[in-house]
Amino acid sequence: RLNEAVLRAAARHLGGGGEDWPVLTTRLSREGREAIDHLHRTSDWVVTIDRNACIEYFDSPREVRSVYDAYVIDCVPERGDLGSLQLVTSTTNIEEVRTLLDGVLGEMGLSGSERNCRMLLDHLKALSGRLAIRLANPATRAGELVALALVHAYCLDPGEGDTPWPRLDQGFLVPLDEVADIVPLAEDSAGGGQRADLLYVSAGPRGPLEMRFVEVKYRRHLRTARDPQLIAHIRAQLTAMRARWEAHFFAAGLGPSGRAVRCSALARLLGFYLDKARRHHLDGDTHQRLRRQIDKLITDGDNFGAVMPEGSDVGYVFCPELRTAHPEAIGKREDEKAEVYLFGPAPLPEVGLGGITTPDRPSSGSKSSTEISASTDLTSDSDEAATPSATSGPGTVQVATELDAVVGPVMVGLGQHVATGEEVQWRVSIEGNPHLMVLGLPGMGKTTTLITICRPLATAGINPIVFSYHHDIDERLAEELGGVESVDYQELGFNPLLVDPTSPVAHIDAASELRDIFAAIFPDLGDLQTEEIRQAIKQSYADQGWGQGDPITAPPATPSFQAFFDILAAKPKPNARLMARLNELNDYGFFSAAGEASSLLDIRRPVVLRIHRTSNDLLQRAFASFVLYSIYKEMFRRGLQRHLTHAVIFDEAHRARRLKLLPTMAKECRKYGLALIVASQEAGDFDSSLYASIASYLALRVTEKDARVIARLMSISGMEARVVDRLKQLPKFHALYFTEGESRPVQIALTP
Repeated sequence: RLNEAVLRAAARHLGGGGEDWPVLTTRLSREGREAIDHLHRTSDWVVTIDRNACIEYFDSPREVRSVYDAYVIDCVPERGDLGSLQLVTSTTNIEEVRTLLDGVLGEMGLSGSERNCRMLLDHLKALSGRLAIRLANPATRAGELVALALVHAYCLDPGEGDTPWPRLDQGFLVPLDEVADIVPLAEDSAGGGQRADLLYVSAGPRGPLEMRFVEVKYRRHLRTARDPQLIAHIRAQLTAMRARWEAHFFAAGLGPSGRAVRCSALARLLGFYLDKARRHHLDGDTHQRLRRQIDKLITDGDNFGAVMPEGSDVGYVFCPELRTAHPEAIGKREDEKAEVYLFGPAPLPEVGLGGITTPDRPSSGSKSSTEISASTDLTSDSDEAATPSATSGPGTVQVATELDAVVGPVMVGLGQHVATGEEVQWRVSIEGNPHLMVLGLPGMGKTTTLITICRPLATAGINPIVFSYHHDIDERLAEELGGVESVDYQELGFNPLLVDPTSPVAHIDAASELRDIFAAIFPDLGDLQTEEIRQAIKQSYADQGWGQGDPITAPPATPSFQAFFDILAAKPKPNARLMARLNELNDYGFFSAAGEASSLLDIRRPVVLRIHRTSNDLLQRAFASFVLYSIYKEMFRRGLQRHLTHAVIFDEAHRARRLKLLPTMAKECRKYGLALIVASQEAGDFDSSLYASIASYLALRVTEKDARVIARLMSISGMEARVVDRLKQLPKFHALYFTEGESRPVQIALTP
């Protein structure tokens, strides 16, 4: 009452009436706006610390749309170390953020068009400017940021009738990760020590303030999006967050003073995001109603124990493979408190996957439902690919899909014929043999040749995936191709034990394949030692129930990659020599760092795997071998292709010459849309079946030993001695080109 009396007196002193209330309004002058614009033109980032930081200037799309579109801002409601000051970070580098979104959408198999990127950026900014800025952090799971943007889009236009989406015309969202100093962690072990992603706050016309938690996940494929373990984890996380929240803000044991302090902090937090919602989407009446209820957190804090109705929390899983315009309830059980829904990319203006483009989602006034299915989708799992319904009613729109036409051969210029001066080209097509081997001593031009090859492939839409052992190829590729996707495998990032659970022998095949990989990584291990690895991997599957039931009706869980190592280490008398090799990898966290890295075949731009970022030679061999194995498995997952989509370029392939997977991949990868380019300093130790699977060879100067191998494999009888002499004496940046259909090699001057 004293505070109110002082404010009324201040209003009367300023010339107001008895019911007036003093309000401080900060406005930017024209000179102030020009100063801010100048700061952003000359700086990448601008940090503002002030009592009145003019957040509204940057974040008012209804009133100043041009300013809102020009900036990305990050601001927090309060910080204890700043006292009464506010902190705002702003930037005009919006094109950089859009470029990052383009790459993320490409990895998902979605269109990275300007319309899609702009739409996602707008929704991320509306939810939180910090989320948009986080895209620039390589450690950020960008897929979940896209999922959050799409959730915001659905909430803004949830449609008519019953909807699983919180309505933003009746409430607002609070991103909980932004307020870590105010919001408590879910410390329950079932919640994994994590927060929920969002808090939704609403209030009925006469009812109290209501809060419910929202958790959002991203999974690339439908088979993992519907995983019961994922659903259980979401529910446990929401339950733990709710319990911790109630205990922190409303527990009876806090006492009146403790609750007052914490509810005051909560009220300031909610007021900050309520005002943001007013600037974006909330009407004035709803804003005032919610403001009154938030004020009651302070005035009636002791009576606010019923603002979190049971069963109101909700979880969402975004999967770009889901082709319906409405969410699908998954894992529903009557005894669960939180519902979980699966949703797809329908709100995007352009949903592209294998040529699919869907119309805009119907507005909230539309009474018909829209379901989009693909008649053919080679990027989906065979048991999950959507097919046209034979019983579609008038309310269903069926969009049949024609895959891209077969791409014709790509002609890659390698250099000029030394004798005639004519250009010599390598013909790359899925209809023929699209594989190439490049051989040569260091410094003879292999790196330059690989860059020359990558340029026309990338232009034609055949995205190179380059295993790089030297930093120079990274920099030159980035310059030539205008930017590449760099991947540093400082940790493995995926689980090599993940197989198709519907196959009764898939785990046995995987155990044999992984044994061969370890044999290539550790060439000094014998057959008995590598067989111990195979048996341990089989045991790790058996411990999860593999081979003990129907894998279709009851798919077993995938064992962790660490499990087989633990089995070997737990033996009463472990093999000392074997464990000495594996322990070195384990010390780097190689077996434990298996996660959910995106498939390299889903990235729609050139990719450089910077193997050289790991200096340990053993670790380099292990990473390269297992990443190649991951590509091998992913090509089967996505199925047959009608044209080439990627070229796997294995630089320094002599480091993996003992890898049996290399010739196997050369035999099989063409029909799955992959070309294979193998570059090496040595030719003598490769399996002969690899040479039989490759049709074209580019041989630079090599040693006499390798020259004899090449001449024996590729020359006609009677010419071997001459070919050996030419290979040993080739000048720098010259090569002999061998290809099918040509009886004699052609000497060419390589294109610089």
